Amino acid sequence: MSVLAIASIAVVVGVVIKRSDTSAAVESSGAVVTVSSVIPPSSTSAPVSTTASPSDQFPDDGIAEDLTPWPPPPADPTGPVAQAIADAESNGVHLAVVVVDRTTGATLTQVDQDETFPALSLVKLLVAADVLTDGEGSADAAVGLDPTTRLMLRDMISQSDDVAGSDLYAQTGGDEMVERVADRFGLVGTSPKPDGQWWGNVQTTAADLASLLGQSLADPVIAPVLGADMLAATAIAADGVDQRIGMRTVPGAGSKQGWGCCLSGVVGVHSVGFTDTRIVVVLSSAEPDDYSLGSQDGLALQADPGAQVSIEAVTATVRAALGVPAA
Repeated sequence: MSVLAIASIAVVVGVVIKRSDTSAAVESSGAVVTVSSVIPPSSTSAPVSTTASPSDQFPDDGIAEDLTPWPPPPADPTGPVAQAIADAESNGVHLAVVVVDRTTGATLTQVDQDETFPALSLVKLLVAADVLTDGEGSADAAVGLDPTTRLMLRDMISQSDDVAGSDLYAQTGGDEMVERVADRFGLVGTSPKPDGQWWGNVQTTAADLASLLGQSLADPVIAPVLGADMLAATAIAADGVDQRIGMRTVPGAGSKQGWGCCLSGVVGVHSVGFTDTRIVVVLSSAEPDDYSLGSQDGLALQADPGAQVSIEAVTATVRAALGVPAA
């Protein structure tokens, strides 16, 4: 997600932005995973199903992937996650992490969970929650979605389409939407963009994103749409960026990624997602090695050596959280 120059131009809250998430660097999502059903979790129901199709071909982009299930995650990932964070820090990447057990609601480990980061394309999760409840928690909103809005939501989440995201951000009220969702879901560390310009610079925390995702997956209105769209994250984003970062590398998981430079003066690479039993949030920030990335597209960011270090750190931390050795 980013503010980078990408062919098309959209207008957001009166500001002209390049096709990207109005952050400052590009962002993308993941690969299509066929889901048998999406069931919002509650005290009496199972978590959202993440059963993947036995096929490893994703017709949207033709990329073959290994869908071999990972082993069950550790009951306590604190040690491995701490090591992954230390490794990232030694390479100049700062991380905030939250891992939640979906079956009990318990937080298994968290580090710098209340530190604020530019949300980048993760702000699209707030937009989706607002659209699906008509901004007021209305149970009729998702049912009454017109086909165009439904497709925009799908593209915004699964392909991280910044044009759809920009349009919906503006339609929902921009900063007012951010404040509304923060208030409704109790997101105490989430606030509107401090620069008054790029929506990717909305500020949020790992704790808030874990809470928002947990509440959304338990909501009978939001879960069937947002959960399904996260499970359908494409390997390649609308802008051509490879979204196979962090939770998008986990077979059968739902995910949303974010990346960009140089909002709030940092390179950011984020990943948020869920499996049947876990919610994992990994946010990152690093000193840009090239500030001109803020005016380029996401492919330039992804090719940047410094950004690649952040991508590897986020993915390694997800693997540590779920008990899988580094690739």
